[in-house]
Amino acid sequence: MPQWSVHSALPTPVTADRPLRRLVVPAFLPAAVFGIGQGAAAPVVALSARELGGSAAAAGVVVAPLGLGQVLGDLPAGRIVARVGERSAVLLGSAVGLAAAMARWVPRRPSRPRAI
Repeated sequence: MPQWSVHSALPTPVTADRPLRRLVVPAFLPAAVFGIGQGAAAPVVALSARELGGSAAAAGVVVAPLGLGQVLGDLPAGRIVARVGERSAVLLGSAVGLAAAMARWVPRRPSRPRAI
């Protein structure tokens, strides 16, 4: 049973090996960067909606699906991670994200030169 330190605000176990410290760079740092990016994008999206002539309510309707999509996507993502493993799930998610980003640049219909 580990001994507990009382010298900090939160009790922490006094052990030589701290397994969570190993996860800072491969897990916590990318999650923090993603969260900061998503949090920074929400006000920009809302301000863009307002700039395009929308009301404050319309701007909220535009921004709300960002958080709702994340909440609704967490449950299926957890099942995928449990089924295929963490590494495979990260690779799969990255591939889907890359495919979606690349599909954004594919034109929906070929543009034709206009006659003058």
